[in-house]
Amino acid sequence: MNSLPFNNKVAAFTTVASTILSIALIINHPTIGNHELSRQVAENAHEMGINNLVHGGLIGLLMANCLAFAIYSSLRGLSNISVLSALTLYIISTILMTLAALVNGFIYPNFLQEVATHQSELLTYTPLFRAFSWNINQALANTSVIGTSLSIAFWSLNLLQSQQLQKIVAVFGLIIGLTISISIISGWLTLNLFGMTLVVCIQGIWNLAIAYLLLSKTN
Repeated sequence: MNSLPFNNKVAAFTTVASTILSIALIINHPTIGNHELSRQVAENAHEMGINNLVHGGLIGLLMANCLAFAIYSSLRGLSNISVLSALTLYIISTILMTLAALVNGFIYPNFLQEVATHQSELLTYTPLFRAFSWNINQALANTSVIGTSLSIAFWSLNLLQSQQLQKIVAVFGLIIGLTISISIISGWLTLNLFGMTLVVCIQGIWNLAIAYLLLSKTN
């Protein structure tokens, strides 16, 4: 009996670990609940450590997941246009989501930290910078999630040519890939904390299904 190929194991276990840990981190994502600026600054200072941990961890997991799907794509065959398109979109989307996490997790919180130090000088600019940071974050995150969703759709197109179990995963991938993309483009889905958690969980189910296929050697 042949043992499971090493690349299958690496891709599968990396996918499982990064998916589960990403869901755990985003559930524990800190939020600033106060609307008063001075209290937002104080709350940000209090949650700075957990905020850096969550966003830094998510960035690392994004890269790990990208590596896993690069291995998966090589196993499926990069000569296939659907697989190559999926991987290209996924790499670009990973970069965009990393930038979104840097804005939301480090740049804006660090600005609030500066406000805490020079409150009288910078407090006036906080609403403007907050709006600017939010819009940059949303533009990057929306584009990234559309990209990862289309990646799932392209990988699923490739899976449609395979066996029965893979076809079930493929149909599910096509449904969620197109539904999430359309929901964001139409404005129905906003990638606030709830929306992003929803996306991570739904896409995570597909990720885990791919990991199962890898471990069962039906990738």
